[in-house]
Amino acid sequence: MLSILGAVVGEFVGASAGLGMLLMQFNQAMEIAQLFAVILLLAVIGFLMNYVVSLVERRYCFWAQRSNATARSRRRSDDVRSQSTADTFVPSP
Repeated sequence: MLSILGAVVGEFVGASAGLGMLLMQFNQAMEIAQLFAVILLLAVIGFLMNYVVSLVERRYCFWAQRSNATARSRRRSDDVRSQSTADTFVPSP
């Protein structure tokens, strides 16, 4: 999520604590294992936040899910039609 990226970059610039500051410290001290541990932690936090937001969206924005499903089925039927017409195309002599 972009909010996590913004928070980390904000910590790069002006924070005295946080994961972004830890990244900078470990990078300057060349402590690669700890640097990758913080990066992995940020990735897990981002994945979990994305998962929670998608669960909340499915629960409380159910009308959006129906419209997305309709749009996806329309795209699939359009793809099937375009594939079937591509299979029958015969070039002119």
